[in-house]
Order: sequence, then C-alpha cells, then structure tokens
Amino acid sequence: MDCHATTGTNDRKLNPANTTIPNELAKDSRIFTQNAKIPNDSQAQLKLDSSKSQVPNMTPKPTPLICIPTYNEVSNISPLLREIFYLYPKIHILIIDDNSTDGTQEILASLSPIYPNLHILKRTGKLGLASAYIDGFSWGLKRGFSHFIQMDADFSHHPRYLSQTLHNLSCFDVIINSRNIIGGGVVGWGISRKILSRFGSLYARFWLGARVMDFTGGFNAYSTRALRAINLHSIKSSGYCFQIEMKYRAYKARLRILELPIIFEDRIAGKSKMSKTIVLEALWRTPFLRLQAIKISSKKVRE
Repeated sequence: MDCHATTGTNDRKLNPANTTIPNELAKDSRIFTQNAKIPNDSQAQLKLDSSKSQVPNMTPKPTPLICIPTYNEVSNISPLLREIFYLYPKIHILIIDDNSTDGTQEILASLSPIYPNLHILKRTGKLGLASAYIDGFSWGLKRGFSHFIQMDADFSHHPRYLSQTLHNLSCFDVIINSRNIIGGGVVGWGISRKILSRFGSLYARFWLGARVMDFTGGFNAYSTRALRAINLHSIKSSGYCFQIEMKYRAYKARLRILELPIIFEDRIAGKSKMSKTIVLEALWRTPFLRLQAIKISSKKVRE
C-alpha cells in the first residue's frame, strides 16, 4: 500500500530538512502541510510531528469498521448500505440506531440476512451523535477492529470517498475527509449554512491553535491507537462539538493526521439533525477545551 507523502510537485519523499513551513503555520512548528499520494491523485494535507523525519511506518493490514448512526433514515439507509457493500463486499458496517420510528429498524432487520457483515446496535432512544459514536467505537474495540470510520446515513458522506480513506488507514492515526482544503467543497447548501460551517472551523482553529482545516466535519477515521489516546469515555461534548473535541484531542496527543478533500453533498431525503442547541454548545465548549488543556499542561509541569 502506497501512503508515501510528496513535497509539492517534485514527487520527493517527505524530509523536514528540506521542507518549508508556510507562513501561516510558522507559529506551529510541529505541523507540516504536504501533498499526499492517494488513489485518485486528489490533493491532501499531511500533518506530521516535526520530530519524525520520515513517513509513518506501515502497520498490519487494517480491519476497519464503518460506524453509521441513524435516527429516522428510512429513505436513505437501504441505498447507502447497498452501495457500500457493492463497492466493498467484505467490509464491516455497524449501524447505531436511536430507536427510529419511521421504519428504519424494519429495513435494517430485512437487510441483515442479505449482508452478513452488517451489524446493528439498537439503543433505547434518541441519545445523541456523540454517545452513538462512543457506543459504536466501544462495540468495535471489544471485537478487535483496528480502525473506525465515521459516516452519516444520508449520502452527504458519499461512499466513493471510502477508497481514499481505506487506502491511507495503515499510515495515519486520524483521517479527516475535509470540505475546507483544495479540492474539497460543499454543494446544495445555502450561503448562510456555508458561512456557519466555515465559521465553525475557523472559530475552533482560533481557540484551539490546531491547524485542522475541517474541525466540524463528520466523515473521519480513527485507529484503535487514536481512540485509546483520545480517551473516549472522558469526552463531554455532544452534537457536532464532539467532532471538534475528538480532533483536538488527537492533535494534542501528537497523533498522525491526514486531511483529504471531499465534496460534501447536502441530503436529498430525510431531515437534518442540525439545531441551534448544537451550534450554541460548540460556541461555548470550544474555548473551554483550550482552557482545560492548559490546566492539564500546567498540572503536569507542577508534578
């Protein structure tokens, strides 16, 4: 599997000694932004600790689990699963369903005999995105999966981008399928929603000081090593602030992070779960995450 990084257009292997840090990153000498070779030759951003002088070592072949939270996705779940399993017949998918009442559960029950690698985790009610992922990750960790891919159920995270994600699992602890780097973008949103999304990532970068371009996106992959470093069960955020906290903890843990471009497509069926409560939580909790990190660092210094 080729996960080598290149510097610019010269196709040279990554070497911090001859790599120039862009001006906007000069204050964060731990991060390099590079192009990365991926299957479709899209542009990627590679973030590496500057103490490492080479591309991360290869690990054994990954055994990924795709985690998809659902709540009333009757219009989307069947075609989504059909497409993913058509592309990757042997991949494992876990649906974390929050007691859907629109027929989603019945569809999942009918698909289980057809797809032996489809797993369903039923929950008692609408308990939220963060707890759905934490329960899904915990389920997979107990069963020995090596990597965990987050996906929405509404085709906003299109299965065609799974190829670039799967291709790079062996080389990175965290993969962010990003709307906010060159080659990425959003279609189907109004201007206000686009501004809100961009502001969310800018706001997080401002407070957290981490050069992650898409802090709020939900199409990500984490290795088992990353989940253990992040300490899942200590996460307090819910909603989309969960995505910010996960990525910030990965950054603070000096994990290997890769951003790859995607085009995010707004759902054409079903109802969005975005709310004012979710936005407000991200506004107040993001500065709190930075303050919490400073407090922990100060405590370690005193010790």
